[in-house]
Amino acid sequence: MLDSQPTDRASLSVCTIMVFFRKNPSWKRRTHRFHRGVDVRMVNELWDEVHLADLAYSDTIDDLRDGLDQARKKWELVYFEPFSEPGRPSHFIALRKGQSKWNSTLDIVFAVRGTKDAKDLITDSLMHPVEYRGGLAHDGIVKSGKYLCDKHTELLKDLVKLSGKKKINLSMIGHSLGAASAAVAGIELNEIEEFDVKVTCFGCPPILSRDLSEKYKGIVKTVINDADCIPRMSGATIANVAMAIMEYDYTPYARRDAEQVLNELQFNASTLFTKSDVTRAMDFIDSAIDDYIRPALTPNNIAKRVEPVLFPPGLCIHFYRDGRAISGSLAPCTFFSEIDVSRTMLDDHLIKNGYRRLFLDLMRHYHDDDNFTFYAGDVD
Repeated sequence: MLDSQPTDRASLSVCTIMVFFRKNPSWKRRTHRFHRGVDVRMVNELWDEVHLADLAYSDTIDDLRDGLDQARKKWELVYFEPFSEPGRPSHFIALRKGQSKWNSTLDIVFAVRGTKDAKDLITDSLMHPVEYRGGLAHDGIVKSGKYLCDKHTELLKDLVKLSGKKKINLSMIGHSLGAASAAVAGIELNEIEEFDVKVTCFGCPPILSRDLSEKYKGIVKTVINDADCIPRMSGATIANVAMAIMEYDYTPYARRDAEQVLNELQFNASTLFTKSDVTRAMDFIDSAIDDYIRPALTPNNIAKRVEPVLFPPGLCIHFYRDGRAISGSLAPCTFFSEIDVSRTMLDDHLIKNGYRRLFLDLMRHYHDDDNFTFYAGDVD
């Protein structure tokens, strides 16, 4: 049953299609049956990384430094750009504190901010795929990623020289738009001999063609929270949802809801509204549906469906509600080729109410401890 009585065709269509396209826990379990599961120990690392991705949204350098001090692994801030421009996302770079002088590698984190203001939306909106490394990639994201690479290559090389070490273990991290820019920047920086790059993306939008996504599984992983809409939101998938809404015959549900309202009205005000009044009103509604609504539907649009060409990058890790708890599986990037319309599709994309809650709920169920907290009393 719908939560409310929509007053126009568009709102009713959206509400009804949410019911029609919802992928329930049973469907999710079946589709993940043959995919390899996720080691629960990975969640501890992801908790650290999503904290750093969240810090990229800091407004001030003091907020950022405070957040770095609160991380399990302690970091020294090297560079912070709090402002963004189209194609130039906000980001920070930090060195891990207390690294052994005997280690030949230098641990550095490079975190990129996601969408926060209107300037970022310009980069988001450049969905046109362009040629990139033998495949296709999101135009706006390629520009952002290459900008980050060009801007900081020399700084990173200088850090290697100053440390006296041979290589950098460079962790590229981001959420949403920041994840996408981090992925491209990581691919670019990994070409440099002194850099050993690993990229962790949270809720990354579709940015690479299938061949490129699979090619870079070794350095890029994308974490996707259940119905998070952003990893599924390309120009093609948006167009397909719009066509599905236009062609979906929602009229049986509209008639059912209208009849329910009339029956409730008649039951609670029987002296003013009789059963015959309900019958007459339903005759009028049926006539309106047949004369005005059904002819306006657009059937048989299957041939117009657009085939997606861009997908989330690298190794895709899908955490999903299985009806009992939260499960995790490695899924092909093509699994996210259509928008999963649900009531949680927006919240699932957020860090605090989405990814943090996901990891915490997963671990509390795994340990059978409602009071579980990450690294309680742990000293690094």
